[in-house]
Amino acid sequence: MALFDCERDERHAKLCGAAGVKHYPTLLYAGSGEYRDTDPVTSAVLGKDKSAGPAGASTLRRTVKFQGDWRYGDQVLDWVKAMRALSGWHRLNSE
Repeated sequence: MALFDCERDERHAKLCGAAGVKHYPTLLYAGSGEYRDTDPVTSAVLGKDKSAGPAGASTLRRTVKFQGDWRYGDQVLDWVKAMRALSGWHRLNSE
C-alpha cells in the first residue's frame, strides 16, 4: 500500500490523471498481468468507464480499481486477497 498526493504539484496531478483518479481515496492494485474489469456487452451498453463500476475503469495496464466501499476494511482486505491470488495465478501461467 502506498499513499500518493495527487495535489502536490503538476507532475503528481498528471500522473493521477493518467491513472484515472477521479475521487479520493482511490484504491488501485498493480499485479503481474492484465485485469479485465469490463466486459464487451456492458461496455457497449454503458460505455467502458461506467461498465467497470462506480469508480470507473482503470486506465493503467496491469492495474484494477477497487469498486467497493473503502470504509469496510474486510471488503478491502478480501479484494486485495483476490487480486493477489489472480496476480499469482497469472505469474504461474506465464512462466
